[in-house]
Amino acid sequence: MSTSQQDRSPARRLAVMLAEAAAARSDERPFTVDTDAARGLIAELSAEGVDGTDALFVALSEELRARGATLPPLERLPPSLAALLETADEALQPGADGLIDFEAAASKLDRAVGATLGTSPREARQRAMREQIRRDVAESIARSMRAHGLTPAADMTDDDEP
Repeated sequence: MSTSQQDRSPARRLAVMLAEAAAARSDERPFTVDTDAARGLIAELSAEGVDGTDALFVALSEELRARGATLPPLERLPPSLAALLETADEALQPGADGLIDFEAAASKLDRAVGATLGTSPREARQRAMREQIRRDVAESIARSMRAHGLTPAADMTDDDEP
């Protein structure tokens, strides 16, 4: 069983998609890229942050090598993939100290995915988490009020208004 068959992570699936397209292009065979699937994989990758980006480039290198293919120029890739790879390339450049600021790179990639797809998965998760925390805190306060004989606003009816 090949590595790509064993590993079904978003990074591996996107790498396979890119490598197959690159191989077809280099052999001058027709190919199509499922843009919606690619966008979904990019969104999943962005949710993984730097780990997802690292995994993508490792997997892409392996998949291209396995096919004897090279990645075509960015302008020949689907726009959503080209934008992500271009941003990743810029974000993962070492600074003056020779080190890569992975936190800044992850933030930049997250913004790029957000610009490409709308709200990034991380932003959506953060928003949902804030809402869940707000609901949990409100319910906890209401339970505490009830335990002390008070009526929380959520339990009041129009007749209870002062």
